[in-house]
Amino acid sequence: MLGVLLVPLNQYCFLKGLELSVPGHSALLYAMTPIGVLLLSSIRVKKMPSLKIFSGVFLAFSGVIIVLRPWATGEQVSDLRTGDLWLIAAVFSWVVYTVLASDICKEKKCRYGNGLEFDSGRSHHAASGSRINDDL
Repeated sequence: MLGVLLVPLNQYCFLKGLELSVPGHSALLYAMTPIGVLLLSSIRVKKMPSLKIFSGVFLAFSGVIIVLRPWATGEQVSDLRTGDLWLIAAVFSWVVYTVLASDICKEKKCRYGNGLEFDSGRSHHAASGSRINDDL
C-alpha cells in the first residue's frame, strides 16, 4: 500500500503541481517535509514537541508563508495557487509514507522494507503510467 501511495500518487501530484506552479514553490513546499513528519509523528504518538521545537516549526512555516504570499491576487497567481495545492498534496503523500514506513523499518531491516514498498509502487506506476502521463 505504501508503495502505491508513494510513487504514483506523489509523482502525479508533483508533476501536476509543477505544470501549474513554479519550481521555487515546489522546493519550498518539499523543504517543509521534515515539519510535516514531525507533526504527523507527534499526532500518532500523542506527544507534543517541546516548545523549542514547536517554535522552530512555527518560524519555518511562517517563512514559507511569507515567501509564497498566499494573500496575493490576480489571474496568474490563481494558477500558481492551484499548482501549490497539487504540490501540497504531493508533500502530504510523502509525509504519510515517511511516517508509516518508519514502522516497517523498525520491524524489518530498513532496506528490505523500503525496497519492497518502493518496488510495489514502481510496478503499480508502470502498469498505470500511460494513464497518468496522458493526464499531464
